[in-house]
Amino acid sequence: AECVLRSGAVLRFRAEGGSMHPTLQPGDLLEVESPASGEPRAGQVVLFRAEGRLFAHRVVGAEGAGWRVQGDAPGSMPQPVGAEDVLGIVRRKVRAEGAPCPLHERLPWRERLRRW
Repeated sequence: AECVLRSGAVLRFRAEGGSMHPTLQPGDLLEVESPASGEPRAGQVVLFRAEGRLFAHRVVGAEGAGWRVQGDAPGSMPQPVGAEDVLGIVRRKVRAEGAPCPLHERLPWRERLRRW
């Protein structure tokens, strides 16, 4: 995944798990691109590595030299991710029955409530 994104190509893979439900569902095809200058931003979904695995979670804020990310599903807890572990930005998803659709930037409900 890291080599594909560093080459400038788009990475496509199937989502597993439910931590980003309802935004992402198991089986969704995700399209990931290398971060542009100044990215990621709060509200974007990033692909990152942790514990030898890849995860896609939403950025909820900056933390030190990295970011704080959190799944969209209820009960998901924020966690820190170092800048070196963020591989790309999830730009689009494709459900089995549909055409590609962009992922909208939004904050998890807890963060929206906190800011409100």
